[in-house]
Amino acid sequence: FGLGGTSIVPDNQVITATYADEIINESGVGNMDKIMLQKFLTGKNVSVTPFIGDLDQGIKGSSVKKDLETMFQLTYLYFTHPRKDEEAFETFKAQTISRFKYIRSNPQAVFYDTIAKLATQNSPRTITFPTEEQINSINLDEAYTFYKELFANANGYTFTLVGSFDNDSIIPLITKYLGSLPATDEKLAWKDVSPEFPEGITEATVFKGTEPQSFASLMMNEPFEWSSEHLLKKMLLMKILKIRMRESMREDQGGVYGVRAYASTSKFPKEEINISISWGCAPENVDRLVQTVFFEMDTLKMTGPGTVNLEKAKATSLREYEINFKENNYWLSKINGAAYLNEEILTFDEIRDIIDQTDSEDLQKLASSFFNDKHYLKVILLPENLKK
Repeated sequence: FGLGGTSIVPDNQVITATYADEIINESGVGNMDKIMLQKFLTGKNVSVTPFIGDLDQGIKGSSVKKDLETMFQLTYLYFTHPRKDEEAFETFKAQTISRFKYIRSNPQAVFYDTIAKLATQNSPRTITFPTEEQINSINLDEAYTFYKELFANANGYTFTLVGSFDNDSIIPLITKYLGSLPATDEKLAWKDVSPEFPEGITEATVFKGTEPQSFASLMMNEPFEWSSEHLLKKMLLMKILKIRMRESMREDQGGVYGVRAYASTSKFPKEEINISISWGCAPENVDRLVQTVFFEMDTLKMTGPGTVNLEKAKATSLREYEINFKENNYWLSKINGAAYLNEEILTFDEIRDIIDQTDSEDLQKLASSFFNDKHYLKVILLPENLKK
């Protein structure tokens, strides 16, 4: 991966930049269009795909041992010989318009689109479900030029390889295909163009659909002090909140489905935590369940978690890490994180020690800093017939 992503383009080019990776991926690579590439890969167990995020871009790949060189070859080609295909581009646009036209007809899509726009104060860089007009504005030449700008220079890129291989067999491939990538003295860097979460309390109601069902979402955004210890404690806190919500919303009150509670953290462009709570229920239960969520948050802020739930969250977390430590994807993520975030890689014993030593007071302090009832976004989806 390398740094830059869509952050380096101005607002009026974001839609093109956002879909540049898909456009390139649909166009094939080198002198092969997508159909030729698929035929070339017949009988091979290998996948290579370029990606472009907000702050970074890179290549994701996987293969079995016998197809390892093909993975490196395709990686080299996506850096040096991306393909511009007008016919593939027009097909991409038509399919994308059709797909999002169908998605946008769903009341839940309008609901989540509203959440995204309000959470970013209607930033032009927020594109959740693009309109037909936005898709038609995508420019193939701009997408191709932008992609080449990101990938033409490999200086500053980090390549992470995990899996079953030995150094003697893989180093020649690294030297041949990665060591020969073009590089200059200049390196791209991301820019801080991230939208700001709104101040104070923001509330909205979306009236869409005819079914007698509702969806509710609460979102909070607060500063986060980045450290391995805080990340693990945040994980425990959210597991406990999920347990309490499941017990109080679904089991005690009934009529609730799809209860979700998760927290995403970011270090760049600024250290922050974004907490999202959402669920579905009958329209008449929305207000009562919103109060329930705040009650559970307030309880954690005032008294911290009880011993039973704390121990349950600890045990579940340790079991998950025992499994994760055996998975390639976990190590790929951790090694990338070490390079990208300047993050230490903890051993299982170090993780276990932090989890074991975390007490109710630790999580009470975190809850007090994360769960802010004076700073949140609340969006409710109700049937159209309830609109006054």
